[in-house]
Amino acid sequence: MRDAGADGPLAARWAHWKREKRVSIAHVMRYGGVARHTIEAIRDGRTRQPSERVLRGLARGLAADPYDGATDPGLEREIYRDLRAAALAGGLDDAAQAAEVLRAALVGVVGDAERASAWAETVERLSGLDAAAVRALGRGRASWRPV
Repeated sequence: MRDAGADGPLAARWAHWKREKRVSIAHVMRYGGVARHTIEAIRDGRTRQPSERVLRGLARGLAADPYDGATDPGLEREIYRDLRAAALAGGLDDAAQAAEVLRAALVGVVGDAERASAWAETVERLSGLDAAAVRALGRGRASWRPV
């Protein structure tokens, strides 16, 4: 059996929720509206950062009751947040890399490397941003609002 985390954080969280909810890929396809090849790409680690639509579909499909398909909105939201955090975290190896991504993003915003570094240090110190949040900000995929 393969190590569930070997293909990245998202693949590991997908495996966790699939086991936890005891649902099949066909179930997630039916109730979440996500294509089999997309689910398999996530499972195999070929896709580490799917679109928001895919993440929401996975959450909806995983949260759907196996018998009647009814979805618990609170559980769906919990699964979505977990999968989204894993998708944002995929690829960052350490805090130093996260800091570099933040600095590069700030250079693009303020246009000055020295000021960007000062801002990055302040943001890291005051916000306690984790690697996933820094990476998302660096790629323009997230805002400052909490998830």
